Amino acid sequence: MTHVKAGITTGRRCEGYEPQPEANPIRFVTLMHVTYPPNELRSFQYFQERTLSQLFTFIQEDIWTSHIVQTANMHQGIWHSVVAFSSFHENFARHGYTGPDNHDRFALKQYNMSIQSILGSERNSSNAHVHLISCILFICIEVLRGRILTVLQLLVTGYAILKEERARSCCPYTESSGPSSRDRDQLFASADIFLSRIATQAFLLVKGIDPSLATVVAEILDFDQFAWKARPTFHTLNQVQHALSTLRLELETYNQVGVGIVPVKFRWWWSAYNEFKKEHAEQLTSHEGKRGIALMDLQGLYVGVETAVLDGPPGAEEDPLRWDAHTDDFREMLNHAEAATDLDQEDGSNSLQGPQFHMHIGVVPILYGIIHKCRDPAIRRRAIALMRRSQRLEGVWDSQVVLSVALRAMDVEEQGRALASSAEIPAAARIRRIAVLPMRQGEYNNANPKSYMVGYQIDQKWAWEQADNFLPTSSSSEQ
Repeated sequence: MTHVKAGITTGRRCEGYEPQPEANPIRFVTLMHVTYPPNELRSFQYFQERTLSQLFTFIQEDIWTSHIVQTANMHQGIWHSVVAFSSFHENFARHGYTGPDNHDRFALKQYNMSIQSILGSERNSSNAHVHLISCILFICIEVLRGRILTVLQLLVTGYAILKEERARSCCPYTESSGPSSRDRDQLFASADIFLSRIATQAFLLVKGIDPSLATVVAEILDFDQFAWKARPTFHTLNQVQHALSTLRLELETYNQVGVGIVPVKFRWWWSAYNEFKKEHAEQLTSHEGKRGIALMDLQGLYVGVETAVLDGPPGAEEDPLRWDAHTDDFREMLNHAEAATDLDQEDGSNSLQGPQFHMHIGVVPILYGIIHKCRDPAIRRRAIALMRRSQRLEGVWDSQVVLSVALRAMDVEEQGRALASSAEIPAAARIRRIAVLPMRQGEYNNANPKSYMVGYQIDQKWAWEQADNFLPTSSSSEQ
């Protein structure tokens, strides 16, 4: 299929790029026998030049270029989904969450058109790939809108499509109205990895925040299916991160009964990862490759520390003092995090300036974990400075929201004192868990239903406070 550089034929560059004089712009351009207006073509070009660049900040995925872009050129519903996604992303890149709730009329109109297209098409074997791609794009859009509950609902839909496809796998497939069998298999395999990554993000975010949401995510995830049972071999960074994410999920499920064989699997992962770096050294010299390696070094080190801290007798309570033995590891983690984010600044691409957005598990969850778990004052403040450098939306993890919560937890522990080391915070004064719960209408003196309560578990007791005073305005997005 011919790739189309949509937008170039309009005779102008995308608004927001370096200004160029317009010379007799064409009012409408025909693409794949469909006529699209210039504003849609412009957004499609923005998607190709800016949105994809941010999505590939750490790891490139063929699903976007080999499947989604091509399908958008053939299917109007996917076209409108991509245009809506691009428009929401551009608004976020320009304003962060300071715009009008990250909603604009053009993006919402395109989004509604794409939804109507999918609703008007009953899902079957010949169009399941279109429904799956729509689900992925809708998840990205709802992440940009801050609607976690809707993201979870879309995850349920996505997994239902994958389940139907697995049930059909024993039946012959007709290619007349869809991709080839090989392309279809690649699409569904890539989509499976994408959906599992978002589900992992959501679980790690809400497991200690909202028990009801955590239950929803746990029901979506099939932990037994996710767990890998043999020593892995990696050919892409995406495979490296996917294996580590599933291992992190396995660690979470074993948290109450010991860590099982996670330490053994982690050693397998680390060995396979080092072999991958050696075998693909030449291909990892780009900015994207270096960022990806720095990210994997960061995440691998954190999971290793977490595994060591939680490795105790089955059912034993986490000892918050055990994190102190890994102060040097936390310091090394920050070196990796700084390397990954400093490469953003070295890359001359304008797409890496201002608020950052991608759908991978990035640096934000680890920086949050460092601020929460490492009580060394200097390391904490390095992590805070790094988190403040730029707004990052990494899937469902919003740097501004989690930083505000982590800062408040640090204040509770430090009590305004100038500390010299982590040893000055005793175990009884350390926060073990943090919870952020939306307040329902009628509770807490009829507070705004989009207000939040934040709880801190210190020793065996919970302390709660209203979060309006320290959470940023973006936290008012729908949960």
